[in-house]
Amino acid sequence: MGASGPNDPGASFATPREGVLAHIQHLFAYASTNPLPDKYPLVDPRFDLVKRGSANTSISLNGKWAVPGHNYGQSILNLYERIIQSSMQNL
Repeated sequence: MGASGPNDPGASFATPREGVLAHIQHLFAYASTNPLPDKYPLVDPRFDLVKRGSANTSISLNGKWAVPGHNYGQSILNLYERIIQSSMQNL
């Protein structure tokens, strides 16, 4: 998380679960100005670097999340659609 090139590998986490939690917390920071829910500890090392509430849709993550990220929101929506289609085929 936060990797920007070969000399900046970004953050790593003790477990996959912690890494997923950090990503969810990071998305929460972009999507909302509400306080982080108390259920889990803050593990996202970049949470406080986000302009809170600045991306409340997938498309508005463009240019904020992944570098250069011009179509990052569309990529998320495309992946989501593929997951939905795949799950519908398995019913």
